[in-house]
Amino acid sequence: MSDRGLAIHQIKVKIKQYCLAHLLPNIQGQVEQPNISLEDTQRLGNLYDTLQELFKDKHPIEKD
Repeated sequence: MSDRGLAIHQIKVKIKQYCLAHLLPNIQGQVEQPNISLEDTQRLGNLYDTLQELFKDKHPIEKD
């Protein structure tokens, strides 16, 4: 057991989920840095688009 009474394996899963939840904004933040090269901006843009496509919601909520 560790803090908050969660088993160790549950904490590791939460850490991975946290990282995934912040990955796209972190990539976007890197692209917005003034000292980044055009080549790196394009690479990060392609990575961002690919990750968005891979992890987008495959079951959108139906609208009335």
